[in-house]
Amino acid sequence: MFTEILKIIPKLDDKAMAEMQKTLSTRFTKIAKGFGSALKTTLLGAVGTAVLSRLMSPLNEVREAIDRTLKTADDIITNKAQFGTSAEALIKLRALAGLKGLGPEQLDLLLSKFQTATAQVTRDPNDESVSSVRNFAGRTDTAAAFFEFIQQLQKLNPMQQTLVQEQIFGQKQILKMSEFLQSNFEESFRDLRGVDFSKAAMAVTKLEQLEGIQTKNRTINGINDLISKGSVINQGTIGSINETEIANLRRENKQIAGFQNAAKVEEAINKINENINELLNQALTQLPIIITALNGVVGLLKLAVDGWKQIFDLLKNAPMFRGIKSLFGGGKDD
Repeated sequence: MFTEILKIIPKLDDKAMAEMQKTLSTRFTKIAKGFGSALKTTLLGAVGTAVLSRLMSPLNEVREAIDRTLKTADDIITNKAQFGTSAEALIKLRALAGLKGLGPEQLDLLLSKFQTATAQVTRDPNDESVSSVRNFAGRTDTAAAFFEFIQQLQKLNPMQQTLVQEQIFGQKQILKMSEFLQSNFEESFRDLRGVDFSKAAMAVTKLEQLEGIQTKNRTINGINDLISKGSVINQGTIGSINETEIANLRRENKQIAGFQNAAKVEEAINKINENINELLNQALTQLPIIITALNGVVGLLKLAVDGWKQIFDLLKNAPMFRGIKSLFGGGKDD
């Protein structure tokens, strides 16, 4: 049978072997080059993306900081006009509030309520619902009047303070608003003595003008972009989007359809894991007993082996065993 197999094994001479080696070497070289090129492209793409992301991240942060600064400046200029005050006065009032953790929006809310109350008492000096701000009727600088009002409010006893706060602001102010209304302004001004509010006002005025330019540019850019997109978005674009959405919905529906089976598989896997954990825990609890039993078995096996060894030694030295060995051609002492 073996000789028959040998007959059908093809034989290769040295020339054929050399051609095969050359062919295989060429193929492997091409595969290696292709793999290396693809790997290089992938790595370069990944590295390029990472580097670009690193480069763009600070730029995006700078853009966000510029937008945030311009928005703050525009907010101050807008609100100074609403409250009939100067940029410097509003910045200073915001700083005093900020020292107590009160944000610009919360301060603007207090100013708005105070402005509404003063406007109401200006229209009707006999209106008792806003009697506590009667002395500030007709004041055009709401921020300055508000600051004076807070200082007068602090001179009242706690019960009177609560009544006035509820009358003007609608309810007793709590947390940060309450802290601000009870501020020690002399101490706050000492904390702010190193701040040049006049320069801050000039900076805000300049930034607000730049924010206006940016808003204008973005408005114009938005309209031009709408025109550009109108020339490139067509029925084919909408059709492609529709096909993509349909494909995504089909995939989602397949996933939903297979969810029940997947849930069953997951449940089965969880049960298997629970059983395995239970078996492992049981095995660990029985491990000392198993080790003791194994030690006993090993001891018995050792005794058995030693016993059989002694029996063979006795047989080996017995005259009958030496006689049997000689019948089979063995020496007496073999």
